[in-house]
Amino acid sequence: GIRDPLWSRGLGDVYKRQDSFTTSTAADKNIFNQTTQEKTNIVANAGSGGKDYDCSGAGIHHLSNISGDIDANLTNLALLEGYSTTVTFVLNQSSQAKVIKTLSIGGSSQTVKWVGGVVPTGTASGTDAMSFSIIRTGASSYTVLGQLVPFS
Repeated sequence: GIRDPLWSRGLGDVYKRQDSFTTSTAADKNIFNQTTQEKTNIVANAGSGGKDYDCSGAGIHHLSNISGDIDANLTNLALLEGYSTTVTFVLNQSSQAKVIKTLSIGGSSQTVKWVGGVVPTGTASGTDAMSFSIIRTGASSYTVLGQLVPFS
């Protein structure tokens, strides 16, 4: 008979190939039967200065009416050591572009390593996506990689 573990014996001794991914009992498998969706935190009046952004319900924060640069503090970022995530800020810019100037996690200031080593500037009257790839490297340490992508 067939000895391949990916084949199983069905009714009437008909052999059928099993999909090892979908029959796996692994707790970390993901099967998507539809398009994925991610919760977005809509902030209609973002203002300026120090602001908290709760990451327990959303990893994307859509900011409008930004009056000055933002010092963002990410709260409730449940990230285990050796894991990473991405947090994105979509900035609807006015004629004077603003950016996420500083980033903190749980009140602890982070050093952001920017693409090309240059802190970006925003796009006046455009829409910018500022993304931060966050890697938890220790009990209270992170590597944060930042970038700004302009859209118009």
